[in-house]
Amino acid sequence: MFLKTLKHDLKNSYKDYMMLYLTMLVFAVLAPLGARSNIDLLNVVVAIMFMFIIFGSIVLMISNTIKFIKRRLFDEGAYFNLTLPVSIDTTIFSKILSVTIWVYVTTLFIILSIVILALTFVNFDLELFRQVQQIVSELLRNINWLQVVFALIFQLIGSFVFAAMLILVMTVVNTSWFSKTNYFISLLLFIVLITAFDWLDGLFNIVAIGRSEIIHIGNLTGELVTVFTLFEDPLTAIVYILYELIIFGVLFMGIRTLFKRKLEI
Repeated sequence: MFLKTLKHDLKNSYKDYMMLYLTMLVFAVLAPLGARSNIDLLNVVVAIMFMFIIFGSIVLMISNTIKFIKRRLFDEGAYFNLTLPVSIDTTIFSKILSVTIWVYVTTLFIILSIVILALTFVNFDLELFRQVQQIVSELLRNINWLQVVFALIFQLIGSFVFAAMLILVMTVVNTSWFSKTNYFISLLLFIVLITAFDWLDGLFNIVAIGRSEIIHIGNLTGELVTVFTLFEDPLTAIVYILYELIIFGVLFMGIRTLFKRKLEI
């Protein structure tokens, strides 16, 4: 029954993303046609295109995610979804997994769009692509397959946490605690949660592990941007994965409790 629920969730959300992916690819192909100019201007124009593809796609992905959760759990699809002969755990996890799948598919399309953009300017000596090449080279120098496996598991659970946080804060404003649904409060709660977990992550890094055993790959525009997280040894990776699983479990149980005891549709 879980697979059927997941299938319906993916069918319900794919149209939100198809236009995004088409826009990304069309932009990556057509935008460079009017950008060939002197090298200084080209560096600026390509940097803007690069940022648009990455940050524009992320913003639209988050917007689509919020609309999907709202539509399937709190608006017109809520009654249907919550009266299906499946457990509330199945319903919630299906939504979390659907969001995670689209996060990864969107990431693949971002990479594909950047590759198309890079190939368009392959004959130009651009600072931005030199930085990207440096990041990739650093990644390849520090990588091994065991680290990749642990890193992918860590990123996967991190995506679960992200989706669970969104569902939790949107569920809170649909409970009996609020006389009227206000998603601005959800935004504030999400910011509070992000800040709290960021502080908790920092504390965990220092107390439980130590920063020296984590490798952050990537440096853009002079400031550290974590593109990929590697762990120096399997034990460190396992500890971090268990930590993320505990965080996800707490969030999931919070959502489950609210749905069973406080939710009002």
